Amino acid sequence: MKAVLTAAQASELDRMYIEDIGFDSMLLMENAGRSVAQFINTLDDVGSNVAIVCGKGNNGGDGFVTARHLRDMAYNVTVYGRGLDNRGLLHYGYLGMQKVPDTIENPWVLYELDEMMSIRPSKKRSVNKYSAGGPVIVAGSDRYPGSASLVYQAAFTSGSGSPILFTSEKGASVTLIRTPEAVVREFSVNFNSETLKSVMDELEKKDVLLIGPGLGRSPETTIALDKILEIENKLVVLDADALTPLHNGNYKKYDLQGKILLPHTGEFAQILGKPLEIIEEDIFKAAQDFAQETGCILILKHACIFICHRSGVNYILDSGHDSMAKFGTGDGLAGMIASILSQIMVIPQLDVESIIDLIREGHRGTVEVFIQRISDAIHTYNVSALMLVNEQSSFAVSASAIIENLPAAQKKIDGA
Repeated sequence: MKAVLTAAQASELDRMYIEDIGFDSMLLMENAGRSVAQFINTLDDVGSNVAIVCGKGNNGGDGFVTARHLRDMAYNVTVYGRGLDNRGLLHYGYLGMQKVPDTIENPWVLYELDEMMSIRPSKKRSVNKYSAGGPVIVAGSDRYPGSASLVYQAAFTSGSGSPILFTSEKGASVTLIRTPEAVVREFSVNFNSETLKSVMDELEKKDVLLIGPGLGRSPETTIALDKILEIENKLVVLDADALTPLHNGNYKKYDLQGKILLPHTGEFAQILGKPLEIIEEDIFKAAQDFAQETGCILILKHACIFICHRSGVNYILDSGHDSMAKFGTGDGLAGMIASILSQIMVIPQLDVESIIDLIREGHRGTVEVFIQRISDAIHTYNVSALMLVNEQSSFAVSASAIIENLPAAQKKIDGA
């Protein structure tokens, strides 16, 4: 994995190499600019036109070094002072630094596709549908019945043997049409305190709960969610509408230690009660500060996905594709993550209660194992989408298509 530093950490790393080790700052800039120029030279014919967009400060200086090297290579170079708000192909170059020193605490790391492990669990021949795992899912409503179907199908397609779905009458109807194997418990129009008792009874037999996709925000649902947020002895995955009680800083009222939150950046801004523009000014810090304060495992969905925890485990995943920016893709991802977690929790000889305690207490080794498995699930989901883009087109990507393609994606990852 490659370290990804925040602006403050990168500045401190520069200072250490320059002041403590005696590295020449001009040499760092020279190495950075030369690495960029060498990479561009592998992409284009000599003599091509190259525009270089530079900001202020030393990073802008790197751009001028790049321009000088490309000019010497016979490229036509134009330099602009302000850049567009986008990013092209990401490439790594060598600056001369040997490693990130241990004094740089808890750097973000880029967890890449070639590092992932198969999500396919090792199962005994004697396995049955119950020992194959399966989360309790509370999703969908009469207003958003499709969410229930997407979440359940993703969980079922990614290896769960016995997921149980609580949803509305319309949600049940849509789910059973798409997945006739589904086991569904119907509630009235909205999830409420009456249904909550049935959910808690089901959780006596299971260890993972996913709640939120398409659930709606009725007052009775919000009251029931208050009780869900009190659960401490299960893995609770909160997504979409289940995050509503946390909005505007109300998250401070709840014990979120060990809970798994799946907001996109807009929902994250609502949780913090701050404008999205402020959050995005330093999204790394905002994510880490929230995880540190609450003790949750935060899975923050953005152009990249950021996963972090107060134990110092900070992952970045950038395997997604812009074609996934559609209704329903988050529902499918949530179902897949809950499915993988439920399959971990039924591993024989695993002391589930102790594992949940270790996660709540922030035991780094335990947290990292779970974050790696979550990351592997996300990568698999993204590979499924990328296969659709490459084999058909970006227009082929939808939540349903990604989920249906998961077996092919898993086969590709396994090398079968």
